[in-house]
Amino acid sequence: MRPAHLLIALGLLAQAGLARALPVDPQRLYPLVQAYLGVPYRWGGADPQAGLDCSSFTQRIYAHLGWRIPRTALEQWERLAPVRTPYLLPGDLVFFTAPGRAVDHVGLVLWNGLMAHASYRAGRVVVEPIAAYRTRYIGARRPLGNWPLLTPLMDTRQEARG
Repeated sequence: MRPAHLLIALGLLAQAGLARALPVDPQRLYPLVQAYLGVPYRWGGADPQAGLDCSSFTQRIYAHLGWRIPRTALEQWERLAPVRTPYLLPGDLVFFTAPGRAVDHVGLVLWNGLMAHASYRAGRVVVEPIAAYRTRYIGARRPLGNWPLLTPLMDTRQEARG
């Protein structure tokens, strides 16, 4: 997906007044995703300079948004709140399987059937249709739909006391 397409989608959401009602504000999400497009894929990678794997990419996006989520795709699948596929929203995570692995891959929902993910096949962070992986799709999770399992990166309660 080209940056212009993300901006168009963002504009449509803002016009419809939907951006403020979503769990993740697309006005914050889309620029973060754009900044990672083209970052190399590296299995187990957690450094954008050396490369990221799929779950590190999703974890970093949520860290930029101010939230900690689990590190691996399996942990994200197991610990985050399930969401029914027809109700996917920007920021939801979509999960995929592979032979011999119950959970093998995770992507970040953008809008209109698209996801951003660190792709082994493409060798970098890309935007692709979720449907391109439909035979491996196993379900979705909404990180901000599961507040007790998330930890803010900064505990604002401590600041208020100090």
